[in-house]
Amino acid sequence: MEFWQIWLTVGILLLIFELFLPMLFFASISFGCFIAAILSFLKLSLWSQIAGFTLMSIVLIAVS
Repeated sequence: MEFWQIWLTVGILLLIFELFLPMLFFASISFGCFIAAILSFLKLSLWSQIAGFTLMSIVLIAVS
């Protein structure tokens, strides 16, 4: 399994979890996972994937 598949799977699982606990916290982390999956699909390094995940999650949590 490639990293983009793992990021995508975790993102989908977090969105499903968000359906049961509507706090927008898990949705924010889920969108961070989707950004990391895109970066991984583009064959960027693991550090850039983690940075994309972290930045997107923090921004979305701060906005919500």
